[in-house]
Amino acid sequence: MIQSDEKSTTTTNDGRGGVDPRAGEPEESELAAVLRQTKRDIRDFFDNVSRIASLEVQRLKLRATDKLLRGATFAVFGIAGLACAIYASILVVSGIRGAVAEWTGRAWIGDLAAGALVLGLFAFGFSFIRGRARKSVLARVAEMKARAAASTGSAPPAPRAPTAPAKEKSR
Repeated sequence: MIQSDEKSTTTTNDGRGGVDPRAGEPEESELAAVLRQTKRDIRDFFDNVSRIASLEVQRLKLRATDKLLRGATFAVFGIAGLACAIYASILVVSGIRGAVAEWTGRAWIGDLAAGALVLGLFAFGFSFIRGRARKSVLARVAEMKARAAASTGSAPPAPRAPTAPAKEKSR
């Protein structure tokens, strides 16, 4: 049996025989159908991307609104709590003032004692908060130094004493 290589040999436009370069290619209608389907697929893809982006924007807006409302609620309750604390402080100071004034028989001594109490509490609170903040800052600095030393693989450099510039000997 003889095997033959079947290639389409037809006459080309210039009148010579040879292999038709379009042999084995899909017909124009198949190519047009594939292009139409590809166009539909691309349009569907971009429609889906647009829908997903729109949903993400709506989700971000909803999250921002939730955060804003949560913050506003926290602020309202914080202000109400602060007002209650201030009013309670005024009542305590007023009661101490009245008690000292009644005990000593002079109103100005009650005012002085209440004022000194408020100032003393304020000074104590300020120094307490300052001390805690200072400790936390120092702890963070020490931690940062330790991390820096660990990342370089060496101990932190020890501070060097200042040295005087070397004098040149004259000859």
